[in-house]
Amino acid sequence: MDSPDSTIYYLALLKDSFSSLPKEARMYYQLLNIGAEDKMYINHYSDTTMLDIVRFYEDYGNPEKLMLAYYYLGSTYRDMYDAPRAIHFYQKAADLGEKLPQQHELLSIIYGQIAELLAYQNVYDESLLATRKALNICKEHGDSLSYPSLLCHIARLWEDADKDSMLYYYHAAYQQALHNKDIEGGKPILVELGAVYFSLNK
Repeated sequence: MDSPDSTIYYLALLKDSFSSLPKEARMYYQLLNIGAEDKMYINHYSDTTMLDIVRFYEDYGNPEKLMLAYYYLGSTYRDMYDAPRAIHFYQKAADLGEKLPQQHELLSIIYGQIAELLAYQNVYDESLLATRKALNICKEHGDSLSYPSLLCHIARLWEDADKDSMLYYYHAAYQQALHNKDIEGGKPILVELGAVYFSLNK
């Protein structure tokens, strides 16, 4: 889904015929719509629709769509600030994704989300483990574009424990951004790195 705004626009054109669609088509319509909104950072604060979609795909038996449904339900709970339930459904999505090699990109995103939520709860060891899983998936499938953000997350995990490790991972993240020729992506890394040096009186 490269153009979520276009997806929402075209789905809106079908809204009038929504009620006449078969149940499977209605569920998929809603799944696509919520997925497009998620990519546009539109928050969801009710789990009613996603729970209906999850129940449908748990019975329907399509693992790719069920993985997406679990992921978006996890994202809904993330938006609702319910970290335990968000992690629960992200993990269910990840368990499915481990069996679906074609879903490696989404799988790395899921582990990244789990890592962030665990860090917010100060569960740093498990957050680091989830981040390393995301990194390994990216390496296995040649996705270097995701490295900088994941390396920055590892750097932040070292903030209170080991400043040298923190600096190491920020530098690694910035070098990877340069390798990716992502100058714009490198700028916020430098801002964070500068703040660390400032805190160290350097």
